[in-house]
Amino acid sequence: MQNYAKFNKDDRSIRIAAGEGLALIFEIGNLVKFSVSATGPSDSSNPDGKNSREFTHVQGLRAKILNQVRSLSVEAGGKGSAKKDLNSQRNTFRDVLEFLEDGFSPETSMKIGGESLSTTSWSELIQLNFLKHFLGGGFVKQMQDKEVLHDIFGFTPKRNLLSGTQKLSGTEKIVYDCDMGSS
Repeated sequence: MQNYAKFNKDDRSIRIAAGEGLALIFEIGNLVKFSVSATGPSDSSNPDGKNSREFTHVQGLRAKILNQVRSLSVEAGGKGSAKKDLNSQRNTFRDVLEFLEDGFSPETSMKIGGESLSTTSWSELIQLNFLKHFLGGGFVKQMQDKEVLHDIFGFTPKRNLLSGTQKLSGTEKIVYDCDMGSS
């Protein structure tokens, strides 16, 4: 499995991306597909033996992944390692470990324009993190304005009561208030 090999890279951002990718593979239940495709096709003349070998291989791979994730979740910083990157790695791998051991996906929530945007799966979290990094300072505006993002994340931003209409000038407000008062 190629993602598993990425755990040994020096760049923490690559390790984090590999960990998130593996969590997603586990979340969608495709570890067998990825591990079998990585090991190549098996002899299909003995389906029972093939399934047994695949199961054993997948269980061994899962155990190796768990051990590596456990190590990365408590890794000590080395000389020249950025504390922020190390903490980010530890937090990500703690979440991955909790998911692999207990089945709990990380839940996040953030306020955008007074409304909460929540994620409850690795898939949503990875998409949200990508958008935040890609859009940078424009993230909040895009989340408020783009319906496709509302659909993807099930997010409904608060709308300004006067959105889509012209705002009243000070004089118009006085006239409006006087008209409303005489009704």
